Amino acid sequence: MKRILFIAYFYPPLGGPGVQRPIKTIKYLKKYGWEVDVLTVADIQFHSYDYELLKESQADNIYKAKSFDVMSIYKKLKPNKNDNKLYFNTPERYKKMVRGLFPIDDKIGWFPFAYKKALGLLRAKKYDAIVATIGPNTSGYIAYKLHKKTNIPYFIDYRDHWTLHTYPHYSCRLLFKHAQRFEKKMLQAACGVFVVGKLKKEQMITHFGENLRDKIEVVYNGFDEDDFLSRRGADCHTQSRSGDFQSPDTPVRIRYVGNFFGHRTIEPFIKALSEMKAENSLPESVKFEFIGNYFIETLKLLKTEELAGFIDIIPQVDHPKAVDFMRTADLLLLFVPTADGDDFVPGKVFEYIRTNVPILAMIPESGEPAQILRELGHKYICHMEDVSAIKAYLKDFFRGENRFEIKYDSAYSRENQTKLFAEHLDRRLI
Repeated sequence: MKRILFIAYFYPPLGGPGVQRPIKTIKYLKKYGWEVDVLTVADIQFHSYDYELLKESQADNIYKAKSFDVMSIYKKLKPNKNDNKLYFNTPERYKKMVRGLFPIDDKIGWFPFAYKKALGLLRAKKYDAIVATIGPNTSGYIAYKLHKKTNIPYFIDYRDHWTLHTYPHYSCRLLFKHAQRFEKKMLQAACGVFVVGKLKKEQMITHFGENLRDKIEVVYNGFDEDDFLSRRGADCHTQSRSGDFQSPDTPVRIRYVGNFFGHRTIEPFIKALSEMKAENSLPESVKFEFIGNYFIETLKLLKTEELAGFIDIIPQVDHPKAVDFMRTADLLLLFVPTADGDDFVPGKVFEYIRTNVPILAMIPESGEPAQILRELGHKYICHMEDVSAIKAYLKDFFRGENRFEIKYDSAYSRENQTKLFAEHLDRRLI
């Protein structure tokens, strides 16, 4: 058996979107002949936890290294208190200011402890490769330094861009240029690279060199078919109801599962709902449910008084329950700001697709996710900031008109996407 040391700061029991890719990738790498040991962070204060997802871990071993970053320090100050109020009640501008002060990123305090732990593992066992999933970008820095010390080949798995990200990370140009120089060095030394979209691959080649083309493999996040087969019978194919949306006895569940961060905001959507309420075009039977843990800016908008009774906020649930919320909805909401660009492909889109529930996709209309959705029959696509289009699509949905046939494609399953991951590992390590 071949063996990987997989460096993932975000790994269950931590929750949120960042843990999905590593745990699902490792699950299916086992099927394709790889043993995997995980190196993750020791106990920190975090905004969400998912102990159910931890039960899915197929890692042979999970090793933890302590850290000296902001959230680990906060955990040490309040060791007996699992309290995320400080995190969610701190305005984004302050968190952004703190994050921008660090070289590489604000998790650089993990580096000395994770590097030491990993070096001990690499000397004690035979590993064929190191894989680092980023962010945090510190994971890539660790992999690079380990490679320089041991000459073991390493791969970087980009869940999102680093210095090409549209949301600024650094407080000054000096820190940004330092990160940019190191990212190029890291990519050139890597044995292989994974990205979550075709446009991201082309952007990286443009900025960091044509010689990366064969190194980079596109591996979408995908959906895990097991999540959709294990909960309620052999198939969870869900058809949306097209009955009387005006009847209070048949509530319509319109749902968003996830968080809001960076440029992503609920404000235009709330404006659309407020205008519809004023126009008496918002059926009394409709309930908008937001499932997740939200920052103070988002909560203020969701709790707007004029929409009381239409909006429910449900605290973040474990992943199996989140999937149930998705597939039992009448309509799902997807938010990607125009500022995030055409290349941003949220992992959530593939789980949404698998439900066979209609999606109101408020995303860049010319972007990669929009193209995927159109190919699978989805028609409700508009910019996140386009209040008029949001209203028009909601009204169309409430009328039950212009129904369209939607489908999903098994090529986007986690299993099939991880097969591409494993094949790239094998090909590059020859």
